[in-house]
Parts: sequence; C-alpha cells; structure tokens
Amino acid sequence: MYGAQWQLMMAASTLAMLPTIVLFFFTQKTFVRGIALTGLKG
Repeated sequence: MYGAQWQLMMAASTLAMLPTIVLFFFTQKTFVRGIALTGLKG
C-alpha cells in the first residue's frame, strides 16, 4: 500500500539533473580551459 513508485522517482531525478547536465555541456570548454590553466606554473 505504501510502496515506492520507482518509475516516478527516477523520472523526477532525471528531470532534476537535466538542467545541470545541459549547462555543463554548454560551458564544458570553459571548465576544461580553467582546469588546464590552473595546473600551469610560470
């Protein structure tokens, strides 16, 4: 009677993660460049 509805919880978690994933793909070049530049000395 009080069982978890896993399909709804998975759909909600996917929708919650979607904006973060889309933002990462649009700004991936900037993230990679920033990480690469922080490791350089001189």
